[in-house]
Amino acid sequence: KSERNRRTKMAESSTSPTKRYVLLGDLGGTNCRLEVRDHDNYNELLKKKTYRCHDHATFEEVLEDFLSEYKGTNFYPQGGVLACAGAVQNNSVFSNNLPKSWNLDGNVLKEKLEMTELRFMNDLQAAGFGILSLDETKDCILLNPE
Repeated sequence: KSERNRRTKMAESSTSPTKRYVLLGDLGGTNCRLEVRDHDNYNELLKKKTYRCHDHATFEEVLEDFLSEYKGTNFYPQGGVLACAGAVQNNSVFSNNLPKSWNLDGNVLKEKLEMTELRFMNDLQAAGFGILSLDETKDCILLNPE
C-alpha cells in the first residue's frame, strides 16, 4: 500500500514543475536512513529507506541505489543534509563508526550526484535543529511545571 501511495504522490507531483525535493539522512554506526522530501513541505515524504552501513562498500553506492529511480526526473533532489555520528569539518565527516572505505566528503559527493548543495552535519547538531521545528502545544510535555 505504501508503495502505491508513493507512486500516486509522484504522479500528482509531476503536474507541479516548481516543486523541489531534498535528500535527508542519518548515518549511524550501524544503519543509514535516507529520505526524499518536498523542500517546502517536509511532511510530504516521497521515499524512505534504511541501509545497513557495513553491507555496502561505499556511501556513494548507497546514495546511487537510493536515488536511482529519480535520476533524470523532476523528483531528483537538488540538495540535501546528512546527519552523521562523528566530527564534521569542512563538509567532511571523520567517524570511527562507519566503514573506512566510505568517502564522506560532501563537496565531492555533491559533484558526483549533480546536486546544487549537499551538507554533512553532526547528528547531535541536527537534533538541535530538529527541536526548533517542534510545536510547543503538540510535541512537548512539561515535566516539572514548578
